Amino acid sequence: MFSILLGGLILIIWVVAIGTDFGFTDALMLTAFFGFILLFPLGIIYAAMNKEMKTPTGKKKNLKEELLGEE
Repeated sequence: MFSILLGGLILIIWVVAIGTDFGFTDALMLTAFFGFILLFPLGIIYAAMNKEMKTPTGKKKNLKEELLGEE
């Protein structure tokens, strides 16, 4: 799901860059800028998710089982 959101953000950046007559290098710089800005919040979300996925014994839970339920 995250890759779909990231791909959508990159697509929006490129559509705006092309629509405003930015050059290719300007569009690359915009993509890198927004990617750099998103690194910190995404790192916090990733760390929080990993913390939640640990059981009290320290074993890591299966994400698929957590989302879809126990089989």
